[in-house]
Amino acid sequence: MKTLLIAAIPQMFYDDHVERELPSPCITAIKGRRYICEGSNDEWTELLSDARYYSDVIGFDFEGMHSMARSARATVKAIRAQLTLT
Repeated sequence: MKTLLIAAIPQMFYDDHVERELPSPCITAIKGRRYICEGSNDEWTELLSDARYYSDVIGFDFEGMHSMARSARATVKAIRAQLTLT
């Protein structure tokens, strides 16, 4: 049986991550501008790695990337917070 982690993460970064067809936790509910997601360790590791990469705005000069970087930082924070609780 897989260990599942549940966390509330920002929609903006999650949607971008899924659009690029990367392994992702499943959405189980929507709460405001966040998704409540449940997934395996591998899915969360992939999302966390991707969010860490995009959380740095240096080098992203095109429009919309500052918002994406903010959403990525919030994603990292949400996942880390949940990992410390488990």
